[in-house]
Amino acid sequence: MISLKNEIARKIIHLSSIIIPIFFLFYGKDLTLVFLLPITILFLVLDFLRIRSKNFKSLYNYFFISLTRKNESKKLTGASYVFLSSLIMIYFFPENIAAISLFIMVISDTVAAIFGRIYGTIKIRNKTLEGSLAFFMSSFTIILFAIDINLYLAFISIIIATLTELYSPFDDNLSVPISYGCSYIILIEISKGLGLL
Repeated sequence: MISLKNEIARKIIHLSSIIIPIFFLFYGKDLTLVFLLPITILFLVLDFLRIRSKNFKSLYNYFFISLTRKNESKKLTGASYVFLSSLIMIYFFPENIAAISLFIMVISDTVAAIFGRIYGTIKIRNKTLEGSLAFFMSSFTIILFAIDINLYLAFISIIIATLTELYSPFDDNLSVPISYGCSYIILIEISKGLGLL
């Protein structure tokens, strides 16, 4: 486990990716993808080189070893998953759902990690109950500011996203936004089918 100081530094970097959903909301899908696609490919290639090349891994470790979790040594880093999930959400999902999902990925994940490390005492797998509650509350705050969504269904979706963040075997930068986006769309379709919307 990396130190609290390095965890905070890592999450400050993670928080800077909030520029992706903000840019998306201001400039739209097409222009965002023009920038996002090559950046995503670049990060995936760099991760591939880090995993496959000892020389490149040594160079990477010289600069970033203190911010890299042990379980990332032989797989994609969180940064690659951030760009990959952003690409998936923006390309495949409606704008409002994609934006909310990405804000949750950036903000709620940051809040949960820092709050969990500082105040967490009740361990659940490799997370804490306190961190998960912080994730849920910050996600709930995000949907309160969202436009053109069903708050009740969005509330259910953030419960699903919170449980996904807690239990997913995959990187939460990928699983959380996809779980929120998919669950919200499914709930909307079910509600329409039942004549509730």
